[in-house]
Amino acid sequence: MKNIIEFGKIVNTHGLKGEVKVYSYTDNEENILKLKKVYIDNMEYLVESIKLFKNMFVIKLCGIDKIEDTESIINKIIYREVLDDESNEKDGYFIKDLINLKVVDEASNYIGNITDVLKTG
Repeated sequence: MKNIIEFGKIVNTHGLKGEVKVYSYTDNEENILKLKKVYIDNMEYLVESIKLFKNMFVIKLCGIDKIEDTESIINKIIYREVLDDESNEKDGYFIKDLINLKVVDEASNYIGNITDVLKTG
């Protein structure tokens, strides 16, 4: 499988034509707005449209055309491919790369390991 990362969670519907609201785990909105395909439960979906709306992404996926079609994907994690220019960013990192890293203080005393990162407004 391609190099994919989770970027959000589908939290609700938006309207009646199959659009869904996605709570984003990323601060790089530009890359999300350029998406052409996403993955949910290891299935690939083509993105028909994507826009920002009240701090969430509203995404319309091909083949999901009415509100009833969205029932099976609500509360699912949504994934995307890592773009070529992202994997080489000098000062960037992915949260998934931080999980399990060892944490030490200034005196090199072991504090613990990173188990999760919370995104707070």
